[in-house]
Amino acid sequence: MEGSTFTIRVRDRMAEVIRTNTEWPARYDAISARAQKAVFLETGCTPEWVTGDPAMMLMGLSCDGEPAPPEPRSRSIACEIMDAHYSERLGGSASLECFRY
Repeated sequence: MEGSTFTIRVRDRMAEVIRTNTEWPARYDAISARAQKAVFLETGCTPEWVTGDPAMMLMGLSCDGEPAPPEPRSRSIACEIMDAHYSERLGGSASLECFRY
């Protein structure tokens, strides 16, 4: 799907999506959008919510007018280092991008 490849597993109205290719940079928003398109094309159901990280996502599906199941509670936070600087004299700093999953 637009440069990404996924393995999609569906049970009831939940989809587990695993990205099976490498991408750099692995930006969650872009990969999630492609994964949602892939799930819709594969199942005909609309992803109502998505949680996870760029490698693995869980989606709640709305199928045939039925609502998606509730989103599971967040258990973890994953962060990517987007930019980092270090100097002996001043120490260091980093910019992070974090997601709950």
